[in-house]
Amino acid sequence: MGTTTSPPPATLPPTGVTVVTKNAFFTYIEGASGASHRHAVQVWTVAEQGWTFNIYTGGIYDFAGKKETNTFHKKHLVTLSGTATLAAKAQSIYEKRTINFQATTMSRNQRAAPYVTGIKSNLPTGSPSEKTNQARTMQADLYMPKGYGNKLSGTALTVIDCSAFADWTTLAQLFAVALARGATGLAPHSDQFVTDGVWHPTIDFGIACVHESDGGILKTPAKSKALVQVHLLEVNGGGRFVKCHVHHLANAVD
Repeated sequence: MGTTTSPPPATLPPTGVTVVTKNAFFTYIEGASGASHRHAVQVWTVAEQGWTFNIYTGGIYDFAGKKETNTFHKKHLVTLSGTATLAAKAQSIYEKRTINFQATTMSRNQRAAPYVTGIKSNLPTGSPSEKTNQARTMQADLYMPKGYGNKLSGTALTVIDCSAFADWTTLAQLFAVALARGATGLAPHSDQFVTDGVWHPTIDFGIACVHESDGGILKTPAKSKALVQVHLLEVNGGGRFVKCHVHHLANAVD
């Protein structure tokens, strides 16, 4: 893995929560306990074809009159370190979204407590109960109880091995290349690449890093492309700027 640091947070966390570097792909935070966890809001900012893309893979946002919770970065983007294997990671994600869903949510609620404690201790005004409620609201934007999304109803799961790349900039650029085809009008159905539109690009990673699993068990061979769903929050043609959420991984493709 290269020396590039993790991407900066979309906004600075409140006092009592610290941004830390754990790997070269995601923003991590620490609370009063000192344990680091992946920030709920993840954003890659990258330029391509004269456009700037703010590509979110996690966070809460409003889209088409509905509140959306994006946990793409926890459900589908996998990093490896130490003795961790891709097979074990895929199995773990599958179990956290199925048979261990309730236990995982309970565990994440417990791990959120240090963030509440850290934020609350730095709030200047309010009664103890008011500070607790405010801190809990702020914590929910940093560390979500349902960090892996809703309970998985089927057995199919697809993960992208981020560790196949040097750092987040390499990975983000590949997403931006696909998005730029819509922004510049070069892709089919580019008329749908508008604010509040839903875009379905195929990301070509160039290497076999997209792994399908059934019940947490990896299939072979891995594939080099993935079809994703993107919610376009803002497409500014004059400013050549796009803000979007990669909301869903539809499937791996050949």
